[in-house]
Amino acid sequence: MRPSDVYELRWADDPRISPDGRTVAFVAWGTDREANDYTASIWLVPVEGSAEPRRLTRADKVDGAPRWSPDG
Repeated sequence: MRPSDVYELRWADDPRISPDGRTVAFVAWGTDREANDYTASIWLVPVEGSAEPRRLTRADKVDGAPRWSPDG
């Protein structure tokens, strides 16, 4: 591994299962090489894995702390 490889790393954090138990919201983290800073966005994925994750937010910097309302 080279120091520049750190920009290729991605990780997930703060998973939250929806009230109906069918979907997980999570934060996908990475780094922006040009800005030399962290990036994060919220993604959704079905619990049973029937579909690919889909991006819910797309901010310039960091979106985090996904939470479900009681009614989903």
